[in-house]
Amino acid sequence: MKKASLESQMGLAECEVQDTEEMYWLRQNDDLQSRLELGSDLVAQYRYRDAVTVWEETIDKFQTDPGLYLRIGGAYLTIREFNKAHEAYEKYLALTGNEKTAAFQLAMWNYLKGEYREACIYLEKCVPCDGELLIAVIYWHCLCCLRLGEKMTLLRYFRDDLDVGHHTAYCLGVSVLSGKMDIPQAVTLLDSGLNDLDFCIFAYGIYRMLEECEEKAEEIREQILDRREMWPCISYLAAWNDSVSK
Repeated sequence: MKKASLESQMGLAECEVQDTEEMYWLRQNDDLQSRLELGSDLVAQYRYRDAVTVWEETIDKFQTDPGLYLRIGGAYLTIREFNKAHEAYEKYLALTGNEKTAAFQLAMWNYLKGEYREACIYLEKCVPCDGELLIAVIYWHCLCCLRLGEKMTLLRYFRDDLDVGHHTAYCLGVSVLSGKMDIPQAVTLLDSGLNDLDFCIFAYGIYRMLEECEEKAEEIREQILDRREMWPCISYLAAWNDSVSK
């Protein structure tokens, strides 16, 4: 499936990806399920701008699950529409009062904004949680602490028998951040054939550890940015964010 480019979703280029036949027929229907499926199909093509348009129209017309605001917020966050993302999260919180459910996304909102202390606060609100989420929380909390020059306090939750599900790349990253894996070994592992998503997650942690002291960091960041098929993943966006902020 052809995917929309980062540039097209950041407003820097025209989106050349078109609707599939299935999406054409979904647009002919006006029921709730068709609208939800259409938005999900657009996200699958990385067409986040089109997806939020569909989802916002859906919320305006139907009494839907407040969780749709989390999808809208996540889509806006992906394309760096920070104010609109925050508005969506605020609407979700106003409707549900469930801050813990939105905490991880709010943490990522703060991280991409460069507000690392606030990101830490939201990440800490995610705990306790299952191992799959916990390893992501530890990873991003460690990176925030690294950027703040503070102790990585959530490493106390990291243990060898933690069930991280499919989040093995986060586990590898935390292994480096905790000192259980050294940097040379980690850099070697980057060349071991990791899939693009795992590479971006693992490499971003290494890049942040090296960023302040070694030229190798720049090389690793460029390797992340070369994995363009993974541009919507938060680690790719964070690396891209770092590159445009310099």
